[in-house]
Amino acid sequence: MRLRPEVGAVPAGGGVRNTYPAHGQDSGRTHLDHILHGWGNRKTCFTPALTDMDILLFAAAEELFERTCRRRVRVKGMRLVLGRITDTDRQLRLFPARGAWEKTQKITALQGALDQVREAGIQPIIGAEADAGGYRAVILARNTDGYSNLCRLLSDLHCKKGFHLPGALENYREGLIVISDDSKLISYLRKYSSGNLFVEMSPGHLMRRALALAGRFRLPPVATSRAVLLNESDHEIHRVLRAIALNKKLSRLSADDQASEMDVLLSPDRIADLYPHCPEALENAAAIAQECVADWDFQGTIFPPFRDMDRDEAICELEKRTRQGALRRYGTISDNIERRLKKELSLIRDKGFAHYFLVVEELVDPEPPCANWQKYTVSPRMR
Repeated sequence: MRLRPEVGAVPAGGGVRNTYPAHGQDSGRTHLDHILHGWGNRKTCFTPALTDMDILLFAAAEELFERTCRRRVRVKGMRLVLGRITDTDRQLRLFPARGAWEKTQKITALQGALDQVREAGIQPIIGAEADAGGYRAVILARNTDGYSNLCRLLSDLHCKKGFHLPGALENYREGLIVISDDSKLISYLRKYSSGNLFVEMSPGHLMRRALALAGRFRLPPVATSRAVLLNESDHEIHRVLRAIALNKKLSRLSADDQASEMDVLLSPDRIADLYPHCPEALENAAAIAQECVADWDFQGTIFPPFRDMDRDEAICELEKRTRQGALRRYGTISDNIERRLKKELSLIRDKGFAHYFLVVEELVDPEPPCANWQKYTVSPRMR
């Protein structure tokens, strides 16, 4: 499974880039020490340790980081299921609909991301870039059914050995839009259905071949931009970071090891200029954005019932177990403990979390209900 390269010049958590320590500051440490130790408590845009081979690249990396970090660019980091969009506020406002592919192929902080992109006037498109077993596809959720299937597919990708992306897409196709320039994957999926299947055309990624692929399989092409870099000038520093991350010399980086120079966050006008031979691809991209759900709402809690109990039965069972636990811990239930119990149980009842607490209680119970019960490692907060 190969993940797409990260943008090294952007802080992983967003926020404000700190300036690189000037020569003479923190005189007790060398610049190499700063990188090895993460520059103390400062938030830096790059803090991995260096190996012997990486030291060969240090002088160039140091200069590039100085140059990049002096910009003091304010960035806004947003985690979508699709990945992080880390752009300047000005560039964010350019896009009425915007998606960025998930680099770690997992769902992280989605609700907070949706709130942020809406505030920026951006239509969120939920999806993921799956790259596993020699197959690659961009998968977008058209609706809630698609979102559920996307979650199942990504869970299988991480949990099942021998994960087969074409087979998974065949099983979880409902509600999903599949975009790919992988001829093997397209050939496999088209045998079952060509609905919501598109051929991806990306600048810097064999666009003429992709257009020929669309004609061969009689599938609509769609324009995408595999944005990894904020600006074209970031490609040089990106290559240095990839060399350090992969423990390779710059001269030995392959095309698969790094992003293309065209993998830049492009403005709408620039993208339009890149598709004079296939305006249909741009039209299809806009149509997909319109087709995908924009008003995602994850406020409602959906949790499976505990042992088929209804809401009242679950809160009664939770209260019984809570009082038993209080007696084991305190020996007796004082007035103060009684007030705390009533307050917390009332809050759990109002929020509808009784089923959740009962399930978690069984997971962390030191005495499992049956001999073959599998125990799970849990954090102290759950105990």
